[in-house]
Amino acid sequence: MRRDRAEFVDDGRTVVDMSLVDRRTPFGYRREGEKPPAPAPEAPPRPARPWEDRSLSRSERWAFIRGTVGASLLIGCVYFAGFALVIGLILLIAK
Repeated sequence: MRRDRAEFVDDGRTVVDMSLVDRRTPFGYRREGEKPPAPAPEAPPRPARPWEDRSLSRSERWAFIRGTVGASLLIGCVYFAGFALVIGLILLIAK
């Protein structure tokens, strides 16, 4: 059975402004007559070795490392406890 559908009426409202969308084909080629996009502004150069940042003191760096390792171990313990609980429940049900 086919229902009669109401005729679509465009009320003229803009849902999304598409004027700033880059018009490229799926393969990345621009169509004829389009200008290439403007180059992005230059970002400040990044340091070559960011892990040698000297903004933290030695004690701050070790506190950061201890906090990171502690959080990782805590998350690992939660996963271990969850798996142990699931295995324990499976063993109880299997008896």
